Amino acid sequence: MNERQLYVAYTGEGPSDRIFLQDVIRNSLDYCTSKYGHGLVDILGVEWVKGIGDDFVSKQTDACRNAADMGAELIVIHADADDSSDSSAMKNKFAPLRESLAKQKEGVGRPVEIVPAVPVHEIEAWLLADKSLLKKQLDTGQSDADLGLDNSPENYTHPKEVIQKAIGVASAGKTKRRRNEIKMTDLYEPIGRNLSVVTLRSLPSFEKFLQALNEALVRLGVCSPK
Repeated sequence: MNERQLYVAYTGEGPSDRIFLQDVIRNSLDYCTSKYGHGLVDILGVEWVKGIGDDFVSKQTDACRNAADMGAELIVIHADADDSSDSSAMKNKFAPLRESLAKQKEGVGRPVEIVPAVPVHEIEAWLLADKSLLKKQLDTGQSDADLGLDNSPENYTHPKEVIQKAIGVASAGKTKRRRNEIKMTDLYEPIGRNLSVVTLRSLPSFEKFLQALNEALVRLGVCSPK
């Protein structure tokens, strides 16, 4: 059986988001290709690509060009919604980006499939998808309520602040001997690596991302529709 090879790029906002997203994207690709893929699919890499520009559209147009130049067929572009829905981000960021790419007279190299990743409010809402995993990283047996985590992840307007407060509560509840300095930046990599796609699918914003990812893979001939 022939093996289909796929090289993927991604870009977005802060360095911590970059660390978290790499494994989330790879796990999502593995999920889609194993569930809907046409035969064997080898993900050659999920690599960060940088764009330069004065605004979202110019910056991400440059990122798409760079992704194509490095041989990627697909690019995941992360932008927090900073709102309770992705409507504004899709209308004011991704729609103009697609228009910009369509108007490129010289093109952006070989066209790449664009997959928006737009978490509600902040990407930290995705870190809250598995509270047991988060508490394991915090090394605490305290309840969700004690840690201030007893709400749906996408209902928090500032999920990053919620996690930071949980870190403080978890640390305060430990003896000096067991107390380790846990920082917010320590959480992105292990949670991103271990977070289940099935668990993430409980979040509507992630489900939209996964749907967009699979649709892009369908257009590339890698997967079948859901």
